Amino acid sequence: MRQLASAAMRTVLWAGLLRLCLAPAVAGASAAPAPEPADQLLRRLQADFPPGSIATRDTADRALAAAQQAHAQLQREYEARSVYCSNVFFVNRCMDAARRTQRAGEHIVHGVTLEAHDLQRHLDGVAHAQSREQAARQQAADELLRPEREREAMASARMREDNAAAREQDEQRDLAKAAQDSAAKLEQARQQALDQARKDALRPGQEAVALRDFQEKQRQAADYAKTRAQDREANAKRRSEREAARAAEAAADHPGGTAKP
Repeated sequence: MRQLASAAMRTVLWAGLLRLCLAPAVAGASAAPAPEPADQLLRRLQADFPPGSIATRDTADRALAAAQQAHAQLQREYEARSVYCSNVFFVNRCMDAARRTQRAGEHIVHGVTLEAHDLQRHLDGVAHAQSREQAARQQAADELLRPEREREAMASARMREDNAAAREQDEQRDLAKAAQDSAAKLEQARQQALDQARKDALRPGQEAVALRDFQEKQRQAADYAKTRAQDREANAKRRSEREAARAAEAAADHPGGTAKP
């Protein structure tokens, strides 16, 4: 404990010395804020994460981030001290003090980092064990359900086979019907061709009969017209004879009179 206290005191002294050494550079670089000294980061690290306080994953993540920040600042300050020590008379003594200060700070950083990593490994192991346990329970449940699933799979396979057989039968019926329809159409076309051939074979005789009928009708019409003309002539002749007879009778009945035509 006395060694840690002494190391912490040296850290405080070196931090003050470092601030004095870096004061001109910091004053010249006013645009960039000065980093927080390592001794303050280490004190906050010890205060926020004392031994045994890292109990959750979130706390471990924050502790690792703070430890990383403190480690980076320790490294920057050590490099600055190394430059400073190269310009003093007791170089080795200065460098030894710088290394002791860095080792003391790294001891604090290492303790927090180690505890955070231990918790992370523990939580990872617990999560892995829970995952394996969950996988084992799932596997056991799957084993219990496997017979039922296999029966369902077999029933589904049989249903697919039955459906495939039914579809095949439907296709066969469709093919048979299509073949029958095609054969019926071919037979119908053949019959139509035969009927047309018979009609074509009978057409010349039918045309001759039609021509004879037409000629006979024309002859009958001519005979009828001739007969009608003869009848008209005979009727006219008979009317003339009757009129002549009546005129003669009238002349005989009135002798000396003028007979009317």
